[in-house]
Amino acid sequence: MAGLVHISILVPHERCDATLQLLLDRTGITNVVRLTGAALQAAGDVVIFDVAREASNDLLSDLVDRGLTDHRSISVTHSPHSMGTGVPDALDQAPGQ
Repeated sequence: MAGLVHISILVPHERCDATLQLLLDRTGITNVVRLTGAALQAAGDVVIFDVAREASNDLLSDLVDRGLTDHRSISVTHSPHSMGTGVPDALDQAPGQ
């Protein structure tokens, strides 16, 4: 078992593809999920994923720099235990590993 950071982002629908591509091009990320149209109060998509703690600060800075917190939100949860097939690769690929 290993700790990852679980992140949920509310993304305007028209910006979701670019946001997903940013995530998929990065190392240290696993369990990427897109919930199209799931955001209700600020209409848009919800993207959830797990990222190795060592890779999370730079990623969060990039997401904020892209304006994703201007009218929507990013939620971060630290989990001391993460299990699954993508977890070891995400942790091994993270900076500093």
